[in-house]
Amino acid sequence: KTRRQKTLQLYHLSFLSPPPPPPPPSSTVVPPTQTSTLLPLLPQSIHPPLLRHYPTLLPLQSSVLPVLLSRPQTHTGPRDVVLTSSTGSGKTLCFLLPLLQDLSSLPDVGLVRAVLILPTVELARQCYDDASALSPNSCTLLTAAAGLDGAAARKLRPALVSTPGPFLSLCVGMERGWLRGLRYLIVDEADRLLGQRYGGWLQKVRREINFAFK
Repeated sequence: KTRRQKTLQLYHLSFLSPPPPPPPPSSTVVPPTQTSTLLPLLPQSIHPPLLRHYPTLLPLQSSVLPVLLSRPQTHTGPRDVVLTSSTGSGKTLCFLLPLLQDLSSLPDVGLVRAVLILPTVELARQCYDDASALSPNSCTLLTAAAGLDGAAARKLRPALVSTPGPFLSLCVGMERGWLRGLRYLIVDEADRLLGQRYGGWLQKVRREINFAFK
C-alpha cells in the first residue's frame, strides 16, 4: 500500500437538510431511547456532559449512533454514510459523537484531525458549542470574526470548525502539508454548501488534502 492508502482514512458523512416531510403516523414514531445505552461505546470523559445535555436520543440518533459508534470495535458496517433528515432531528450529534470517540483514542501531537465546514457563522458557532460542551478543548472555531493569527494557527486543536471563507484564508497562511493528520472532513448541510461557490472552496480543500498525503 502507498503511504496515502495507509494513512488517509476519511469518513464521508453527508448531512442533508431537505424540507421537512409530513409527520409519520403515530404508530411508526420511534420511542425515545435513553442516551445511557451508548455509554459503553464512548470514553468515560464524555459520559457526564452527554447525559446532562442529551438525556434521551431522538429517533434519528437512536437509529444511527449505535451503528456509527460500534464500527471502531467491530470494523464492520458502512464506511460512507448519508443521512437525509429535517432540521432539528439531531444530525449534529450523529457526527460529533463518532468524531469525539475517535479523537479520544488518538495521541495529541498538535495535528488537525478533523475539519468541519458549515454554511453560516451561526451554525458553526452552534456546532462548536455542542462539541465543546461534550469535550472541552477539542475544537477551534474559525470564523471571519474569530480569525487566527500566525501564532494561534500553529496551536490548532484536533477539530477545526469553520465556514468556507475563513477556512480558505487559513489555508493560504499555513505551510503545505498541515492537514497530514486529517481523518475527517465533515460537511454539514452539504446540499446548501455545495450550492454556494465561495471561490471553489471544495476544490481547494481537496487540493490541500491531496497535497498533504502525497
